[in-house]
Amino acid sequence: MIRLKFLRVVALTISVIVTILAGFIIVHRYFPAIVNTVGIEGEVEGITNQLPKETPTVVVVEAQSQIPQDNRIVISKIAVDAPIVEGIDESALLNGMWRRPNSSTPDKGGNTVITGHRFLYTTGPNTFFNLDKITVDDIIAVYWEGKEYDYMVYEITIVNPDRIDIEENTNESILTLYTCTPLWTSKTRLVIKAILQLPNPNLH
Repeated sequence: MIRLKFLRVVALTISVIVTILAGFIIVHRYFPAIVNTVGIEGEVEGITNQLPKETPTVVVVEAQSQIPQDNRIVISKIAVDAPIVEGIDESALLNGMWRRPNSSTPDKGGNTVITGHRFLYTTGPNTFFNLDKITVDDIIAVYWEGKEYDYMVYEITIVNPDRIDIEENTNESILTLYTCTPLWTSKTRLVIKAILQLPNPNLH
């Protein structure tokens, strides 16, 4: 008798489980329609509509169109974003990238020469630590007196420290960057030359 009651309980339990599973399968199949009926999707749509209409691409373009207030060099490929400083000697390098005193400036054309430490005193975006990662056709942006000047790399060389000819003025509007190399030494100089890209709507 006890055994028969036990079997009936087991059978009833199985029936209840099967019924619940069957109900779940049926409801799950039509769940999107039920969600729409109770207004959950409407709430999600309301939240979406509150987001800014501008796409991330538009936001990025607007951010890039802002001209820095200071003179600055930006090399996105190697995460350089540093001020260009003036000075009569190498102590200027403690504050940023040093425009060599006898070189030109972007607004005047000719050869604008900028040098920076490779690893001393500062780190990150304020050094030329990764300058050796630059390749031909890379773009370097220089912000000078409220205008943007974009240069394309056309030559990469390694020279001895006494090669002062790399700072000589030129007829073309070019940018010359250099720093110590190999890394952790000052044995030679890594020199990057880039030419100004035209037309540039910021130039008048």
